[in-house]
Amino acid sequence: MKYSVLLAATVMLFLGNAVSGEPQQITRPDCRLSFSVPAESSYIEVAGAQVSNDELCYIAFNYASSAGNKHSQNLPPIPDEWRTQVDFWVTIKKVPLDKQIEAIESASGGSQGGIFTLDSKVRANPVRGDGYVFTYSSAKPTASMLQLRQSREVIFAAGDRWHSAVYYLYPMRADNAQRTEWSVLRRLFSSFAFDTPD
Repeated sequence: MKYSVLLAATVMLFLGNAVSGEPQQITRPDCRLSFSVPAESSYIEVAGAQVSNDELCYIAFNYASSAGNKHSQNLPPIPDEWRTQVDFWVTIKKVPLDKQIEAIESASGGSQGGIFTLDSKVRANPVRGDGYVFTYSSAKPTASMLQLRQSREVIFAAGDRWHSAVYYLYPMRADNAQRTEWSVLRRLFSSFAFDTPD
């Protein structure tokens, strides 16, 4: 246990809180991506994280205030302990954006077999690449959805012919914290500049 805590501490390097003014520009050659850090968030450098065959890297963030909730992706427990130390992360995959869009629009994708219905699909404009924001509302809310007040699903997707990033957000309530989280993700995905492979 001590070893895993020490490993988690050494894997992460905090690059500093966001400050007012120009957003912090980050270039990640290993991700073939550059982006701007929204003012309400701080970028966390994650090194040595385990990735699967279709994953390229992770970019991780904390909110500058308590606006965000850790584990907002509602993923099951995983061995990479760095994930418990950040508010949210985005996975950059070695999957073309059009394949990700196909998956989102499939019956088991954003609609989750009819649990959600599509309200809107809006084209986003990343710096380099293409992107969309899908908004869904619950058609058949489950008991856990009702308990958590998760009646919506928002999917951010951006990428190019080689790489992509998709983030699922399940808004719980319409308050300032949720609006901040939504705004941060929208601006982050809009700032993505994907690099063409060599």
